Amino acid sequence: MRRLTLCFLLSLLPLSAQANDLDVPITENPYRDCQAAWYSIGQVQGLKADGDGFLSVRSGPGSNYRKLDEVYNGDKLEIYEVRGDWLGVVYRGNGEDFGCSTTPRPLPYTYKGWVHRNWVKVLDIG
Repeated sequence: MRRLTLCFLLSLLPLSAQANDLDVPITENPYRDCQAAWYSIGQVQGLKADGDGFLSVRSGPGSNYRKLDEVYNGDKLEIYEVRGDWLGVVYRGNGEDFGCSTTPRPLPYTYKGWVHRNWVKVLDIG
């Protein structure tokens, strides 16, 4: 009964509240001097209005991973990692600043996850 209650309560949380819980962490791989950007900027595009109208943000690089959130045409993404057709991204420009690490580490941001690259245009390469 307790487990069922916990599952029910978690299901009431907004999808983005669970976005910090990735099954496959996105790794920040900064340049050694922390002066240059270590990510690229992308923008969601090409989603059909008569389709779902959103791009799923997932907990890992594949459609078999949990859906955490949704992004839409025009949304900007910071691309930190690429695994095949999947991009590890931070989104929503939430203003979080965790400084610069000179060694690889899992991304500490709240709004992060994996999206399929078919609907992301890279605008700027860091």
